[in-house]
Amino acid sequence: MLIDLHETQIYISQILQAFASYLLERRGISIQIINIINHPFLEDINTSSCNVVAIKIIDYGKLGKRELRSGGFYDSVNEYELIMSIYFICFANLVKYDEAEASQNPIDLLNRMTLMYQEFNSFLHNTSNIFKFSKSIDEKHTLKIKYVIHHIGRFTLNAPVTIKSKYSNKATASNIVTRVDVQVIKEEIT
Repeated sequence: MLIDLHETQIYISQILQAFASYLLERRGISIQIINIINHPFLEDINTSSCNVVAIKIIDYGKLGKRELRSGGFYDSVNEYELIMSIYFICFANLVKYDEAEASQNPIDLLNRMTLMYQEFNSFLHNTSNIFKFSKSIDEKHTLKIKYVIHHIGRFTLNAPVTIKSKYSNKATASNIVTRVDVQVIKEEIT
């Protein structure tokens, strides 16, 4: 493989950090991006934010030699997919430094969470669901990396739930299952 699976997740985090900046600029809502292994209801979320976007990797697909397009003709191309669940979590109790911000812009829990999801969809739409990166691997070659993000599930809204956190145990959460198509092309620098 031209990039490993861990590096694939790092680029996903960079995309979501760009979304965090977009959300802060457009709506004044700050979020924290976290990776989780289990369902968020089973995690101990140590956060300093009342708004969290959690990523849970479900599966990597098309990693077989034939599907990956590796070897032979495809020495310089890899294509595979990543299936992940994105959770939008809003905690009921705000941490102290967020109280002043919340009093200026009072958005209730459910509206805040659905607003985060709505803005995530706007963010994807504004970028045509495509994110491009490049990485130099040596003096003669560079990697062109392209991510295409698609929702493949429905937006699932959960009633107020209990999530372990150091600030609040009550939260409202939703999730959407998402497929990320990854294409990595090794190119010669001319």
